[in-house]
Amino acid sequence: MASINIRCIPDNSYAIIGVVNNKRARFEIETKKNEENAEATKRNPINLVLVLDRSGSMASNNKLEFAKKAVISVLDLLHDDDVVHLVAYDDSVWNVFENACASTRQVLYSVVNGIKTGGSTFLSGGIEAGAKLFEKYVHPGYSKRMFVLSDGLANVGLQTKDEIMKAVTKYNENGIIIDSFGVGEDFDEAMMKGIAEAGRGQFFFLESAEVIVTLITKALQSVFDVCGTKAQLIIRGRNDAIVTKIWGHENIALGANLGDLHADNLRAILCDFTASATVPDGTEVEVLDYQLKYNRPDDVEGEPLIVSGQLSLTFVNDESFIQEIHPKVKILHTVQVAGEMDDRIAQLIDSNKRDDAIALITEQINLLRQVEHLDDERGMIAITTKRFITRPQITWIIFQFKKRYNSTTSSTKLTSSYFHHVSSLPFVYKTLSQSFDETAAKYPDHECYIFKSEQKRYTFKSLKYEVDSLAASLMELGFEKGDRFAVWLANTSENVAVAFAASKLGLIKVNINPAYVGRELEYCINKVGCKGLLLSPTVKIIESLSIFRRLVPELDQHSISRELSSKLLPTLKHVILTGKQSSISGLHSYNNLIEQGKKLSHTELNERQASINPDSPVAIYYTSGTTGQPKAATLTNFGILNLVHAQWEHLGPYFTRLCVPIPFFHIFAEVVGVLNTAVAKCQIIVPAILPDTVSTMKAIHEEKCTAFPSRSATLISKRCIHRPRDPKRRFGSSSPAHT
Repeated sequence: MASINIRCIPDNSYAIIGVVNNKRARFEIETKKNEENAEATKRNPINLVLVLDRSGSMASNNKLEFAKKAVISVLDLLHDDDVVHLVAYDDSVWNVFENACASTRQVLYSVVNGIKTGGSTFLSGGIEAGAKLFEKYVHPGYSKRMFVLSDGLANVGLQTKDEIMKAVTKYNENGIIIDSFGVGEDFDEAMMKGIAEAGRGQFFFLESAEVIVTLITKALQSVFDVCGTKAQLIIRGRNDAIVTKIWGHENIALGANLGDLHADNLRAILCDFTASATVPDGTEVEVLDYQLKYNRPDDVEGEPLIVSGQLSLTFVNDESFIQEIHPKVKILHTVQVAGEMDDRIAQLIDSNKRDDAIALITEQINLLRQVEHLDDERGMIAITTKRFITRPQITWIIFQFKKRYNSTTSSTKLTSSYFHHVSSLPFVYKTLSQSFDETAAKYPDHECYIFKSEQKRYTFKSLKYEVDSLAASLMELGFEKGDRFAVWLANTSENVAVAFAASKLGLIKVNINPAYVGRELEYCINKVGCKGLLLSPTVKIIESLSIFRRLVPELDQHSISRELSSKLLPTLKHVILTGKQSSISGLHSYNNLIEQGKKLSHTELNERQASINPDSPVAIYYTSGTTGQPKAATLTNFGILNLVHAQWEHLGPYFTRLCVPIPFFHIFAEVVGVLNTAVAKCQIIVPAILPDTVSTMKAIHEEKCTAFPSRSATLISKRCIHRPRDPKRRFGSSSPAHT
């Protein structure tokens, strides 16, 4: 059994008589194995890789949130001299942080909390990246351990259980023990158990938030020696002293809840308090009482054991006595302040306030530089017993913040890196929606879209009104930046409105061929993890709604008052239907959302739009899939807008009235046709919801179109232009038409 001791280190042992002194103290809880069995039970430090699934399927049922809480629990439970790495993956792999000492956990919390869901599931790639970190960072004498947290629904890279188990077995042969954590109720149990089996580790099921700490603790039992549990540090002021803050813990009255205490370890807690006294010079006064309460691991429900102590200060008149601050207190306070600044930096970056973020990171680094010289090779942030840290902790933290600084400044300079000397045409650094709003403000009453088959005509003003109303309703439904929104429509007015609404909210519009059915639709939605879907009841002879209901039978029992939960489409939460209101309870009505959006305040919408980075993705287009599964290509606001802008600069004189007969789900139709209204005063004429030669020629004639993009110009020429005597195909336009 280990001994448990607590000591209190004040920032300074003195206080001034007759004034309120703002004081600070560091509490160190140190656990040591008894000398007679210390060597027999001593564990090696751990080199731990955490592999976190952040794919789109993890968005359902708070699975990613559970997994992130598990990661944070691991950070809490590690010894301060353990090394930890975090790999996150969706359809690509991202090393979130590498070679971090566990004593820097305060800095790592906000990094973990900032992780969001992405696309597909490259499970094998995440595990492979984790294994490579062991090769990159060799720590002699450290145990190699990997935790894989996933729902196991692999659809990129190695996808079968046998393939992944074979790869994991090779990593285990190199000394890596791999534990797996199945996340959520719909995880692939065979896959996750297979990973643990091949990795010679343990399998755990993270069913809910309530079991996270218990299971993570159990997972680490084989390498940790728990000598106390349900530990709680309670601090009280004495003789008019008042405790004002316990860093990292919100409830001062309850103190610091520390969870488990592990043998041969040290925990540090920082406390702020005020003290005052009117006493003779040199009088020692007790100012703090503190108690460490904990239970023995084998008697969790019994009476807690208590280790207590007091802190006294000497009150003096000479101010020179209080000038020197204890380095351990100074360092711990600096790290805590830097951790709080890190949360603000993340918020600034998310809000696209990069200059402010850079300034705060610079302040953060300078703050740490001021105490770097105080940190020795054992790392005074949290000294471990009988072990040396490989490098000073402050130095490591500064290195991590400098990496963030370089990343942020390089992102800020990204706009200038676009410039080149090939053309004199400057780039436009805006989002699609910002550019469209500016054009709409200039020409509010100009007719911009004409949908012939729908018999709808939009001015810039009326379209903007519909776009804003739709965006406000989608925001009310809970759509966040980066969410994928699938559009399974033909060439309709709703298709255009959602393109600009997505840009306003920072969503990514996923364009899906309306001719896709069944498995094709399922593949496209799951490939990128779509959260929303917009569809019409039918597209010509295709019964779109019927197809979708067969794919998602849960829709008929679902209510729009809550998020959808689908077995086949786990990331899909909201389904919106165009046209008349359906009797199906699980469908949102597009028309109803527009009406609801008109009644909502647009203040938050405007704030959201202002925060969208032009470099953020705005659309995903799929390849045709004729030679395999469709491939998803992502385009940014900046990329699409400048394609349209450059095209308009060259072809604008011909594009004043542009007929667009080609499918909107192709990038060609969007860039060459549909989105021209984002940059200029023009008219887009949509002849039919699907390509139709006769409707196209009639629209050209009736609306006096000046140009039309088409992949079938030769066909039109043969059928219509080269047969002028056929009365059924006699079309003309007073304006020259350019293809």
